[in-house]
Amino acid sequence: MRSVEIVADLTCPWCYLGFRRLRRLQDARGLRLVWRPFLLNPHLPPGGVERQLYRARKFGSEEAARRLDRRLFALGSQEGISFAFERISRISWTVAAHGLVLEAQRRRVAELIVERLFAAYFVQGRDLADPRLLEALAISAGLAWKWPGGAEPPPGQAAVTAAHREATEAGVTGVPLFRFAGAFSIAGAQPLEALRAVADLATMRSQTAPQASTALSAQGRHGS
Repeated sequence: MRSVEIVADLTCPWCYLGFRRLRRLQDARGLRLVWRPFLLNPHLPPGGVERQLYRARKFGSEEAARRLDRRLFALGSQEGISFAFERISRISWTVAAHGLVLEAQRRRVAELIVERLFAAYFVQGRDLADPRLLEALAISAGLAWKWPGGAEPPPGQAAVTAAHREATEAGVTGVPLFRFAGAFSIAGAQPLEALRAVADLATMRSQTAPQASTALSAQGRHGS
């Protein structure tokens, strides 16, 4: 078992937590990470939406949203993430950013780009639909990726929407979701120990029997 897929969105704080934990397992096991785009807000306009109002409606009140932010801040601190939710003014449209990740994946620098995108949004409060930000990140990773913005569709948009559609048709309703060797799936920002246990199961399965898809959790998380 050498590959692990992560189905995630880039404005999902639980996905950032899960990604950090997966990277620790990846480094220890020599796993190959495969990024699968998911759109938590597939009908979001390219300009995004105002975050405070969106989350107050989603979670029932501004105070409920702030409580969740405080919980996430504490969890992030344990993973070396300095969540700065107060800097985020809008929920970003992520189609273009996912397209950049897919290009980075083809060039084998996906982990670098994903980490920088998560940090840009959650730590710096940047807009992930800003063409200047995305192009700067591409250049920093040695990628010839450009998007002028405006009415011009970003590179990889068709692939991103197809990946999202494939995930929803497969029953994915929340992210992050991790799929080990195409055999075992676990959803939610699970502890490192849980990811390690599923990786062990997938390894044992690949050594003893043909692969069969098995879902181990349905705790995918929504929201940003």
